Amino acid sequence: MKNFLRHIGYAALAALALSPAACSAPEHTTAAPAAQAEQHNQTDVDFVTGMAHHHQQALDLAELVPDRSQNAEVKAIAAKIRDEQAPEIAQLSALAKEFGAPPSASGKMDMPDMTPPQAEGSPTSGSDGMVPEKDVERLRNLSGSTFDKKWIGLMAEHHDGAVKMAQNELEKGLSPKAKQLAQSIKTTQTGEVADLGALLEKISADN
Repeated sequence: MKNFLRHIGYAALAALALSPAACSAPEHTTAAPAAQAEQHNQTDVDFVTGMAHHHQQALDLAELVPDRSQNAEVKAIAAKIRDEQAPEIAQLSALAKEFGAPPSASGKMDMPDMTPPQAEGSPTSGSDGMVPEKDVERLRNLSGSTFDKKWIGLMAEHHDGAVKMAQNELEKGLSPKAKQLAQSIKTTQTGEVADLGALLEKISADN
C-alpha cells in the first residue's frame, strides 16, 4: 500500500512539473520602447548637415554687406537672407541631432556633378554653390557698386546651389520633416534668385 501511494505521489509531482504553468517562464514587465527618431535615410542626413553648413556661409556673406554697400536694396536682401536662414540653421541642426548626425558634418550630396563650364569672370562656385575662400577674400576688399555686383552674383550662385540640394532631398529623401524644410528652402531661394537677378540688372544699368 505504501508503495502504491508513493507511486501516486511521484506521478502527481511529475504531472505538475510538466504542466504549462510550471514550464512557462516567469513573467516580466517590459517597458514601452522609447520613441524612435523619424524614419530617414542617408540623403536626409546629408541634406540637413550639408544645408546647415551651406546656410552658415550665406550668413557670413550677408554680414559683409553693411560695411561695404551703400545700396539700400542690397542691404535689405542681405538682412532678409540673414533673418530667414538663421532660424533654418537651428531647424537643420535639430534634425541632424535627431538623425544621430553631427551638424558640422560636410554633408556631401549624393547627386551628379551639375557644375556648368565656367565662363571668364563668372563665379567659381561648385554645384552646391559654395563660394571658394579666395572669392570671399576678394569680396572683403571691394566696396560700393563693385562690391554689390560681385556679392549679388556670388549669392545668386549660392542660392542656386541650395535649390539643387533641396531638390535632391525632395527626390531621394525619406524624412517628412526634412522634405518639408527642403520644399520651403527651394521655394524661398528660387524667388530670391529672381530678385537678385533683377537687382543686378538694375545696378548694372545705373553704373
